[in-house]
Amino acid sequence: MWRWCTVLVHLCLLHDFSDALQSFVREPSDQYVREGQTVVLPCQVSEPVGQVQWTRDEFGLGVIRDLPSYPRYQMIGDDHEGIYSLEVQRATLEDDAVFQCQVGSAAGQQGIRSRDARLTILVPPEPPRVIQGDRVTTAAGPGGPASIGADADGKRSVVRSTLVLTAAPAHHDTTVTCRAHNAALTRPQTAAVRLQVTFPPEVSVSADRARAAEFDDVTLHCRATANPGQVRYRWFVNGEPLPGQTDSSTTLRAVGRHLDNASVLCQVTNAAGTGSDATQINVLYAPRFRTEPRDVAAAVGQEATLLCDVDANPAPEVSWVRRECDACPEPVGTGRRLTLVASADTVGLYECRTSGEHHPAVSRQIRLFVRAPPRVTAPPTQRGTAGQLVHLECSVASVPPPTAVTWLFNNQPVPLDAGHCAVVEEVVVGGIRSLLVIPDAREEDFGLYNCSVTNTYGTDSALVILEKQRELPLLVILTIVIGGIIVITTIILVIIMCQRHRRRAKDVPTEPVVFDKTVKPTADANSSGSDLKVEIRTSSSGSGQVITDRWDGAHYPGHRALYEQHSDERAFPPFDKEAMPQNGTGMYPPYDQNGYLHKPGGQQRMLHASTPIEFGARPPADSPSHSQHYYGPTRALGRGRAHVDRYADPPRPSYAQDVQMKPGTMATPV
Repeated sequence: MWRWCTVLVHLCLLHDFSDALQSFVREPSDQYVREGQTVVLPCQVSEPVGQVQWTRDEFGLGVIRDLPSYPRYQMIGDDHEGIYSLEVQRATLEDDAVFQCQVGSAAGQQGIRSRDARLTILVPPEPPRVIQGDRVTTAAGPGGPASIGADADGKRSVVRSTLVLTAAPAHHDTTVTCRAHNAALTRPQTAAVRLQVTFPPEVSVSADRARAAEFDDVTLHCRATANPGQVRYRWFVNGEPLPGQTDSSTTLRAVGRHLDNASVLCQVTNAAGTGSDATQINVLYAPRFRTEPRDVAAAVGQEATLLCDVDANPAPEVSWVRRECDACPEPVGTGRRLTLVASADTVGLYECRTSGEHHPAVSRQIRLFVRAPPRVTAPPTQRGTAGQLVHLECSVASVPPPTAVTWLFNNQPVPLDAGHCAVVEEVVVGGIRSLLVIPDAREEDFGLYNCSVTNTYGTDSALVILEKQRELPLLVILTIVIGGIIVITTIILVIIMCQRHRRRAKDVPTEPVVFDKTVKPTADANSSGSDLKVEIRTSSSGSGQVITDRWDGAHYPGHRALYEQHSDERAFPPFDKEAMPQNGTGMYPPYDQNGYLHKPGGQQRMLHASTPIEFGARPPADSPSHSQHYYGPTRALGRGRAHVDRYADPPRPSYAQDVQMKPGTMATPV
């Protein structure tokens, strides 16, 4: 037993000793080397017993370190160190193989092999080349992924890369680059190609303003990007083509509210296809009712909706008021619809009113009626004349409208088919107005009538008495008419005469007259020679003409007048006494026939008297009775009359009264 144990121990020790004598301290591993460079595959053996060699693709290279059969190969190292590394100089594709370090068997020890070491020779790729050339034309459309294929050529591969992409307008006139790169290169090899992509137009439409007022012009612009660039334009509004519009812009003249939110489309076409884009127009316009509001009727307790369907842009604010009177509106709601419960409290007139920042306000009035039996009103007494047209009237408030309107005479329906009477109905707010027309009233047509109205809720009536209208006799009528005409005519004439009298009194001016008259009896003087009569000649009554200045020249000879200027310069305007004729006549201040003062010269207007007259002196206290002096202005007292104020201070003259004196008379106040 002990013997067998000793044998086993010796065998184990022998096995361990043998492994320690021949083993790999270092084994080769995979390596990459560029073509033309030197690479070393390491191999170190501990206590080698057999011969060491390298194999390439399982083919032995030899056991001599110089490896004469392979001039670029050699085993480098030291036998004592057990280093047998393989050096490959100027590596080529031939060296691209699997290498292994082997130790042969000897002295009862088995040979050992290292792990395989893959030596890869890196060869730079040739410059890539695009098969289609340096320019590729393609159409925009779908594509696929790139693919790579390799053809075995010894140690090298021929790589074909195919790029399939979805060409888009963005790829037009761009460059696509193919890059070839491996570990043998520090910089990749490239090849480029320029893409020419044909595609249909890409279109965008814009307007010159975001919002346009109603009746303004709107210009739209169409921009298109396309290849090829030869394009054609067409314009559409709400799907309807605009004839003759083939430019890149178009103008819509005086846009109306019907074009608000209208779609304007620009369509562009080239050889590759058609593209389009659209935009909407925003038109600002004032409020307008789409449908006119209507009065609403509802039964008591039912809901009634008042609608104010107004259209405007921007959308207006709608408010409701109840109008019990014009000056007392009562706000009741907002919005386009107003819902009420019909009752005696809610029935009446309502008004909807719009308001907004960009447009004026508009309003409409709507009445809410309550469905109920009709109400008939009529004047209880109505009159007419026999033989003439007569009509009877009754007013009906009825919601819903009446189903029947009946006129009764003495509780019997008025026959309408005989043609003697007719009923005319006029629709009014909340009911009707019924007229019973009798074209030629007879005596038996006068009496008691009944206007009876029925609707779906009930019946109502009103009584009317048709009475004869009293006729005035024709003579009385004519007398009243003629008398009225006469009275009116008389009043008009009186007014006209008063107006003329007032104008004439205003038109006759006052004139200052100062004269001194010494009476000398003559043979042709009459018994009243001390009297001087003044005659004022005027035009015909109501003629409106000025007073005449003609005088009787027969009284001129045989008279001598003395002329003196009054010491008071205010009495008369100055005049030239030297130029006055000494012919027995007294000079009157130089006024024309219209009463305006003018300078003396040429013909003189004179007061003609039978005796000399001295102007500008007051009568002395002891003057003889036959010598009388008059000082003062004349004034008009009416047609053809004059008055002399005695011994009055004369005002400054401004007008003259044309006066003629008869011989042997003296001016006396009239």
